[in-house]
Amino acid sequence: MRRLLGFCLLGLCLSTEAAAQDPLAELLKSLEGTGYPLDDAVVLGLTEEENYRGRIEVVTRILDQRETIHSRSDIDDFRKTQIVSNALHLLDAYDLPDVNEVLRRLGEEDGWDTSERDLLAYLCAKRNILYDANVTCLLESLTRHENDLESPANRRVAWTVREICDTLSYLGDLFIRRGDERILRELFGYTSIAFGYPAEYFSDRLVGMLLKRPVLFVSCLAGAGDETVTDVINSIGFGIRNDSIRKSLDEVLHDPLDRVGGREKELVDRLSAEVEALRMQWEGKAEKSP
Repeated sequence: MRRLLGFCLLGLCLSTEAAAQDPLAELLKSLEGTGYPLDDAVVLGLTEEENYRGRIEVVTRILDQRETIHSRSDIDDFRKTQIVSNALHLLDAYDLPDVNEVLRRLGEEDGWDTSERDLLAYLCAKRNILYDANVTCLLESLTRHENDLESPANRRVAWTVREICDTLSYLGDLFIRRGDERILRELFGYTSIAFGYPAEYFSDRLVGMLLKRPVLFVSCLAGAGDETVTDVINSIGFGIRNDSIRKSLDEVLHDPLDRVGGREKELVDRLSAEVEALRMQWEGKAEKSP
């Protein structure tokens, strides 16, 4: 049952990543069968590649109608959020001052589902629009989602787990982009309370952050308490899913992290021991295989 739930949650998270990769296709797909007025002008505005301003106008109109979309009792909640989130992803495809202004305006308005608000905060922070406020919003959302997950009254566990994983992904990406130590320190603290599928998902994200910003990662970890350090290292070990990741991590541990000293050197040695133990474990299994 736990594995089945994991696959279902993975599907939900992958649907979010798919929207980021092909937001137009995902938006059109999510609008199918909803009765949204996809007349010729709307379809042309969305699909004509050269008419990007027409596309931005149509997407902005959809986002401005989000409360009407949310009020539709004939559309399930997941589909409603898909429509709004896909529209946000499509808007984010354009790095233009006009889009920045639209995102800034939308960020000041109400009428968002929690997962939509998280995505909007991430898109704004990514563009340095009220960066500190939007990072704070995401960190508070992570705490709120985690509390919701632990609540016996929560009847939408899979939905909450998806929100946690999305928020972890947003914060991890912002750390990689900005090198924001505040985000990293807060995420280190999350390792002590993470459980279930979010803990597995977070392990993967921790490995990714370490690979992208190894020196800063280890430097921040060196300032954490012993218990947090142990939690983070254990989580990283769990996130090394295959030999390719192990080899990539082994490379950064030797260069550039071979030049650090002090407590950072102790942490690198512990991480190296974790990586080496996995290598020996996997090679031992390979030798025993017929």
